Amino acid sequence: MIKDFVDTYLGGNIGDLKNFDFSQLQRDKIYGCPGRPFDCDDTNLARSIYVLVYQQAFPDLSIESLEDGKYRGDTMNSFRTLMGKFVDEHAACEDVYDIPADLAPKIHRFIHTYHTIGNFVPLPNIKTTRNLNMMRSILWHDYFDRFLIEVKNYLNEELYHEKFTPLMEANHFAFGQYKGTENGFARLIHLLMLDGYLDDDGSIHKFQGLTLRGKWPNELYFNEVEHYIDFCTSLIEDRAEKIIGILKDKMHN
Repeated sequence: MIKDFVDTYLGGNIGDLKNFDFSQLQRDKIYGCPGRPFDCDDTNLARSIYVLVYQQAFPDLSIESLEDGKYRGDTMNSFRTLMGKFVDEHAACEDVYDIPADLAPKIHRFIHTYHTIGNFVPLPNIKTTRNLNMMRSILWHDYFDRFLIEVKNYLNEELYHEKFTPLMEANHFAFGQYKGTENGFARLIHLLMLDGYLDDDGSIHKFQGLTLRGKWPNELYFNEVEHYIDFCTSLIEDRAEKIIGILKDKMHN
């Protein structure tokens, strides 16, 4: 499937996958989501990439376990939390704030960047009241940094979270190998290519956690939007290059 996609959509150049906006697959009956609701991170193409790239992290990850809902793709750094919906080349934040002229193009570019392969990761998907994707949206406004902090707390057995800990325990089949070990979290981070979330001192990089629903001072909001986009874009592009490197090796061996 991936080879055919590269030939069909990318003119045979797999390097162009780095910037491919998966929203373009919405009506594609082969690489998109035929027979199920469309989601960029759950397309047939994304599923095929997950299986080739992330089996070291989750050995039972397969097309079958993705189809059964045991695992599911997740978009790590969302657009809506901080900038709202994007409709007809217009972001909701532009109705709330007088966005500076130099920041608007960054916002418009990020609507495509956040739908690229470097921003997707497969996660175990067994739910309690919610699955991991929905729980992090409810508890932490979809911020992936906050999610990673809580994953680290759980794997290091440091804190009990009344809603999150039972959910992690429900997904023990995936996380159990990393729990209570000296380097479990570091190993998981590395295998999922999430090292870019770590600052120089090894701590998880933290955003301020702003949401569009709050009315923030202009300077604070604009600075955080720019920081968020710059940080996430760098991380997404770095992950994409690593993913493409793995795909090249797999497809030519």
